[in-house]
Amino acid sequence: MKQLLLLISFITTQLLYSQSCPNITATDISGNTSVHLSCATGGCVELTTNVPKSYLTTSYQVASSTYAPVIPFDQGTPLNAKTDDTFSDIIPLPFNFYFYGSKYNKIVISTNGFLTFDTLQAGLASNPNILGSNPNSSLPQNSIFGIMQDLIFSDTDDSEIYYEVIGSSPCRKFVINFYKAKLAGCAETSSFQIVLSEFSNEIDVIVENKPFPCTTARFKESLIGIMNASGTEGVSPLGRNAEIWQSGNESWKFSPNGNQIQPSIFWRNSANQLVGSTATINACPSKSDVYTVTLNYTLCNTNYKFTDSIDVTYDQSGSAPVINTPVNFSYTVCDNNADNTETFDWSTLVKPLITTDPTMNVKFYQSLAAAEAGAGSGITDIHEGSYVVYARVTNPKGCYSVGIVNMNITFLDKIEAIDIKKILCFDGTEDVTIDLSTIYPEMLTTTISEISNVTFYTNLADATVPNIGTSIPAIQTIIDDVNLVTYVYYVRFENAAGCYTVKKITIELRNPQAVQDQDICDFENDGEETVLLSSLNNRIAGSQPVTLSYFQNASDANNNTNAITTFQLTNTNSPAVVYARLDMKAFNGDCYRVYPITLKLIPSPFLTKESITVNLGDICDNNNDDVETYDLTQHEKDIYAGTESFSFSYYLSYNASNNTLGNMISNPAGFSISKNTDVYVKVARGACFAIAKITINFDFLPTVTLKPGIISKCDKGYDYGETYDLNDAKSEMFPASQNSDLLADMDVTFYENQENANLGTSTISNFQTTNYNTVTFWARFQSKNTHCYSLHLLF
Repeated sequence: MKQLLLLISFITTQLLYSQSCPNITATDISGNTSVHLSCATGGCVELTTNVPKSYLTTSYQVASSTYAPVIPFDQGTPLNAKTDDTFSDIIPLPFNFYFYGSKYNKIVISTNGFLTFDTLQAGLASNPNILGSNPNSSLPQNSIFGIMQDLIFSDTDDSEIYYEVIGSSPCRKFVINFYKAKLAGCAETSSFQIVLSEFSNEIDVIVENKPFPCTTARFKESLIGIMNASGTEGVSPLGRNAEIWQSGNESWKFSPNGNQIQPSIFWRNSANQLVGSTATINACPSKSDVYTVTLNYTLCNTNYKFTDSIDVTYDQSGSAPVINTPVNFSYTVCDNNADNTETFDWSTLVKPLITTDPTMNVKFYQSLAAAEAGAGSGITDIHEGSYVVYARVTNPKGCYSVGIVNMNITFLDKIEAIDIKKILCFDGTEDVTIDLSTIYPEMLTTTISEISNVTFYTNLADATVPNIGTSIPAIQTIIDDVNLVTYVYYVRFENAAGCYTVKKITIELRNPQAVQDQDICDFENDGEETVLLSSLNNRIAGSQPVTLSYFQNASDANNNTNAITTFQLTNTNSPAVVYARLDMKAFNGDCYRVYPITLKLIPSPFLTKESITVNLGDICDNNNDDVETYDLTQHEKDIYAGTESFSFSYYLSYNASNNTLGNMISNPAGFSISKNTDVYVKVARGACFAIAKITINFDFLPTVTLKPGIISKCDKGYDYGETYDLNDAKSEMFPASQNSDLLADMDVTFYENQENANLGTSTISNFQTTNYNTVTFWARFQSKNTHCYSLHLLF
């Protein structure tokens, strides 16, 4: 049976089109959805489930996808988009959507082909001009561009913007259709849709048609992409980033690629007892049973639960398989890629030594304990030396035996080499010829005389096989006309024994570039700022492998004389120009570029309060772990009570002499406090910011100290069923000498899992019956005097 639950309620609409959800399926390791287990002396079976992948939205990747509009482009609730260059009113989303690490439930739509989560833009004008490539603080921030361009919607034709929600929770999609919008100044129209997906937080941009702008178009550039709230991070497909282009029937998918969200996994039997907490478990029932697996995903404050069950029928009519053990196996092979490991065909080469019965399932493990447990798929590789592996042989009834294999593996001479990267300087348009044969000798650790053959490839798969027909000559000419060109070539080294190693040569052609407009914050708002020019290095050159120096004029910069380190910028001379020289060391000869850098003095935000002191008094140290959580974000309205839109970030250290912050707090809404603490708040408008300080003072109340509880009881009559009173463990778990309260001052409750115990919800009876020899529960001791609590396991 399958069941899909969402632990929070959303408003939903009728399912109009088929939507797919990441269902889970409970099976045995062979993929069977039910199991018959038959062993005379007891037996086990591996149960497993697929685990849908979900990722944090701290970063993204974009890839082309199959063109498949979610709904027709003229379907949905009309926005009545008849006013040019405007943002819509606020439109509520039917579900929480996570974008660059933040949660949103409202959007605003621009008539120029994009949406923003910045709801302060509602009803305001929307600039039709694209002022830079993504990411750029001059672009609309916290936005999804799909396609951003200068568009006209009119009540004299059928052009319109529509929005609609389809599907059912938790796999709904919110669709924004831009239908037959004219390019400003042109007769041609463009239709496309933006799709926001629940749970996965994926973003699709689906383009039906996007023509070239006509010669009379006001603005010709168009943009597909996404950008964060500060304009510092953004992703766009190649060729779609503020460029002039045409397209039709194309789709782009923006997928979160932050850290993978690991769900909590719970396997329970029909008595609702926890029997496992990993995707694959080894179930050893003593009777027929039903096993239910639950995957619980937590995305910020939203919980998703996926559930499935499998029936295991048990009888005692079978027996363990008979196998050959121990067996000896000797083998000589290349150590390709010199990594002391080789993929090995255990089934073909070793399994026949142990059993020739084709119905047997054989897996190999590094330890006897692992083979007995039978978890996972076993080992797939070999390494050099004499060592023992263990073969778990399982018959169709689920009964198994474990055999010993004495391995004697010899590796032939290996080839040792390293990857290498070469940077070449060029002007962005010239053709560059390289000779790979002059580079590869630097890669070898092994003596070059031991190498019998060297070939070059453009991908790892062809080099590994090898696919000789796809090999390339050593002389390569690169003709790409962009400022950064990266090519990767794979070198296959072979020796006389036929062993090989594959390593890569990375070629970078670079024409050093500079971001020439620099906003300088007036931190004191006094009309002047001494600019330490080296502090602009990263902003001007980013991660380019260059050395920067600064000069008053272009002549000094070209001659590399009279360099300067600081510049006094004032309201009087702003904007001012200095010259940056970017020097780069390169394989084909060092080079440099000189750029004028415009410095513009920008006022910092004016704060309502620059210092806040929070006196919490006496607070609980729940769970006696010397830490509690505090929501720092609740003070944002106190720090700034105005109407401007600022971003807030939080740090534990601040150097006022150079305005640098350190130790960023990743989760300010759940900040862990363990002592009186100063927190520094960066309130930013683009690159300019002001600093506020939050001082938190508190003392911890007396803690509740616990230790584990164990209740042991004989299985009278060997009937696999005994009843326990969990209250019997209270006095053992509560060491009176370590607590300021008496046991009589405690409210003691019991729970199936730690999550419920922390929340104090879904209590269970103190009387529990089990037919398993070990079952765990959680006990919560809460003081009636202070209301502080602690939890501990009860076995």
